[in-house]
Amino acid sequence: MFLKRSAIALFLLPAFMACSDGVGPAPSMDQQAPNHLTWDSPPQFSVGGSGMADNDVQGDDPVLPGFAASSSDGSAYLYSVSFWAVRGADRGVMIYYRKSSEDAWKPYERFVVPAAALAYRPDGSAIATGDSVLITMTIDLAQMVTTYGPSGLQFSNGTPASLQKWYTGASGDFNLDGKIDEKDTYIEKSLLDLWTVSNGTPWTSTKAEHSITERWFKTWPEHFSGYAVSW
Repeated sequence: MFLKRSAIALFLLPAFMACSDGVGPAPSMDQQAPNHLTWDSPPQFSVGGSGMADNDVQGDDPVLPGFAASSSDGSAYLYSVSFWAVRGADRGVMIYYRKSSEDAWKPYERFVVPAAALAYRPDGSAIATGDSVLITMTIDLAQMVTTYGPSGLQFSNGTPASLQKWYTGASGDFNLDGKIDEKDTYIEKSLLDLWTVSNGTPWTSTKAEHSITERWFKTWPEHFSGYAVSW
């Protein structure tokens, strides 16, 4: 499948980059990082989008107009997808996953940029109608962490971008004690949250909607950073 300028699927980054760059700024020794959820089994990914409306996922087709799909066998640590956001046009990306033991694609992450959402570039200059910005999402294949770039990109408060992350592919053993029990139920209902980190600052929980029945979080980013489902 050929790639269009409106969307670019990047190939897997080499495993050694996970050691040098990582996913998100590394926490300092005097700060406590949250407990990030881990994948139940190595996932494969596929992408779709371009001009997406901010609505519910329909169907299980992993490829939508304007995007090329690629997948991972879990042999590398990072998976990246990029697309061009344009001020004056609705743009977005939907990332699907599936476990190696399953055939069905399921939603993992949706990022939607409405026509009026782009506000300022990282250097502080205003984004004019018709201008575009290449947005990159990089997913950790071990933990449910995603970083967004370019760092410092700002969105409009009046017409914000939206981010929705599903954690249906997570291990149900949230506290990693070797069993799924009432402790994990308590963590999901009372402690689990969407966390964010940027520019070397500590991880902090962010305001987000949480659907326990459908197992997702949704927030409206004002600027770019890393996001993780954690407790």
